[in-house]
Amino acid sequence: MKGTPFWYPSYWKTRKMKTLTIEGISVYMGDWMIGHGMALPPLGILIGPDYNQELIRHEFGHILQYQKKGFLGFYFSVGIPSFVNMILLGIEKGITGTNKIIPRHSEIRAEKEANEMVREYFKSQF
Repeated sequence: MKGTPFWYPSYWKTRKMKTLTIEGISVYMGDWMIGHGMALPPLGILIGPDYNQELIRHEFGHILQYQKKGFLGFYFSVGIPSFVNMILLGIEKGITGTNKIIPRHSEIRAEKEANEMVREYFKSQF
C-alpha cells in the first residue's frame, strides 16, 4: 500500500484542501467528492467543490445523529445503511439504466432523520 490511508487523520492534514467549519466541525473539500457529501464522524464532513449550504447542513445532521447515537450506534444505524444504499443505487442504475427499485437516497430513514435533526437544531439557533 502506498501513502497514508484516508482514515488516518494525518491524511487529511497533508491534503491541500479547503477547510471550512460548521458549529466547530471540520468540513473538508475534495475534488473527488463532486456532487456529494459525506459525514465521517469523528473526523468531520467531506464535500465536493460544488457544495452548497443545504448539503453542508444535511451532512451536519449526520454529525448530530453521531452525537446522539455514539460511534457504533451511528455507523450501524446510519453510516452503513446509507453507504449500502448508495452502492445499490449505483448498481441498479448500471444494470437497468434507472433507479426504480432501490429507494432514493433521500428517502431512506437515516437521511430523513438527519434532515429532521438539522432543521430542529438550526431552528433553535434563532
